[in-house]
Amino acid sequence: MQTLITRSGLLLLLFSCLFNGKTNAQEGYVKYRQLLNLDSTLYAKDTTGVPAFLYFRSNRSLYVYNRTRDTKTFPSFLERLEQGATELSYVPTDKHGNMFYKDFAEQRLFIRQLVWGRAFLSSEPLPFQNWALLPDSTILLNFHCRKAVTRFRGRIYEAWFCPSIPIRDGPWKFHGLPGLILQVADAQREIIMIAESLQIPAYTGNELQKPAHGRLISFEDLKHIEETETEKLARFLRTAADRGREQIGIDYHLYPIEKEYER
Repeated sequence: MQTLITRSGLLLLLFSCLFNGKTNAQEGYVKYRQLLNLDSTLYAKDTTGVPAFLYFRSNRSLYVYNRTRDTKTFPSFLERLEQGATELSYVPTDKHGNMFYKDFAEQRLFIRQLVWGRAFLSSEPLPFQNWALLPDSTILLNFHCRKAVTRFRGRIYEAWFCPSIPIRDGPWKFHGLPGLILQVADAQREIIMIAESLQIPAYTGNELQKPAHGRLISFEDLKHIEETETEKLARFLRTAADRGREQIGIDYHLYPIEKEYER
């Protein structure tokens, strides 16, 4: 018997083979909504947040946020001071964003962190979370989820994970539960990451890249990079004010996600 395959059918068949060859049942991505209300008693509560994505396949994953291709420019800090601003805040973004790349085979976390418009690269051993599983359950994205809690670097976190999705991963640095983490928040609700959608399987090869494009520093330096870079900015502003024969007081407060750095 002779089988006839048309040109369009052949193209469809080839596409199907190529796609299926690159994608497996444990490859996909989750879109989260990330809200940061660090020391929210001082600032208006963030109810919008920013989109964040977790891409995963086999033994690696990438969580990224504050990635943008927006090319608009913002007024410099000096321009904002000249315009009468007395408080300055800044949410750094660029086309790569803040990145957290987990290599489970190597048991290492690779980080790209944006601070005041500069990018820094570092790595650390894949951090451990000692999760306690609880009997509570809920439904998220039509999946049955269970509750777990852990203390991690100075905060107590509550997570909801999906046992029917056997991927031991989650947003940011979280991992290690017997199922994909769809929601996590600290006890003060200053840090919240909520899954809005997921796609499994889905090809992630174009997105799942190890962090690059930044200055390589040690993890010990990365722990203090926000303080270091903020003090550099404060010194710059003081020097600029002195040149202009103006006296301005520079005070700053840092509200880190990680308060401690136990393993």
